Amino acid sequence: KEEWYAIVEGDHPLWSEISDPYKNTIRAFLVHFQANILRQATLKFDFANGSIGNYFFAGARIFFRSLEAAIFLYSRVSGIPEGALVLPAVCTEDRLTLGAELQDGTMIRGQNEISHPAVTQSPASLPNSSRTLQGPGSEGAQLVNKNADLQAPLESPISRVMYLSYEGMTHEHEIHLEVNPRVAQQLGKSTCVVYGMGSLYTSLCPSLILNGVGECIASRNVNKILLLNGWHDREIHGYTAVDCVHAVSSSLNRKHLKHAPSQYITHLLVPKDGAVYSPADDDAALAEMNIEVIQVASLDPEGDGQCRFDAEALTQVISELSQPQ
Repeated sequence: KEEWYAIVEGDHPLWSEISDPYKNTIRAFLVHFQANILRQATLKFDFANGSIGNYFFAGARIFFRSLEAAIFLYSRVSGIPEGALVLPAVCTEDRLTLGAELQDGTMIRGQNEISHPAVTQSPASLPNSSRTLQGPGSEGAQLVNKNADLQAPLESPISRVMYLSYEGMTHEHEIHLEVNPRVAQQLGKSTCVVYGMGSLYTSLCPSLILNGVGECIASRNVNKILLLNGWHDREIHGYTAVDCVHAVSSSLNRKHLKHAPSQYITHLLVPKDGAVYSPADDDAALAEMNIEVIQVASLDPEGDGQCRFDAEALTQVISELSQPQ
């Protein structure tokens, strides 16, 4: 917590290259984010491995009570080019709750419970990187930590994700949301579609299950690129690359579309030496689906086997594939 407080109070070295106007703007929303954390008395928030940008964005979203306003502010502060569009997937200010149905029929409510459920741990049981952020009185606290090494795999693989009404957690409480018309409009004239890497079921698929997304993407005769993660996390424990392709395809098909995976994905980009893709396990099935695999140079900055795309190499490959056909 000492490091977090140094950031919030403006004393951390991270601020050294940032001008005062930007610094004070960002700090104001970090402070607002911190104030909202303190109101949650039942959970001790673990800042380890967190993103300051995410905290800033969350603070802005809470302050403005508008996702579009938070996006606008973040775009200006972070210097996103004028020509770039950052659009919310849905047009709503209501609180949305993510749910997951496992293959054994179990229902899970909430993003945290799906990807990184809170666990009761003593500070001594935590790795040093997390332990240093726990203050006095945190013994036996419920800690939220997204480190995949600390999370037990799900008891059954995820079958699908869905949105639930605020109070419910069964199939009867599932709600079906329409995609933002501006997103559908942009997809309708796209020259390339790229699915980013990240948490498969709690980051990517929630945007794909919206009504209208699958129809828009399937109708485009352009390259459609899926960036594969370099390692397994709780959500895709034991998955092959083919499993990830099927997860994306089934999310876009929802329950009633019948499009083949190749109508949603034409190219699969994998970080070289990553742990998810295996030529022996994946190549034959991907070739049968008419999906081309491209291995991209990768980095392992921590030396722990968690390979990440080399940014320059990835940019080059996407640039080549995104040229109009």
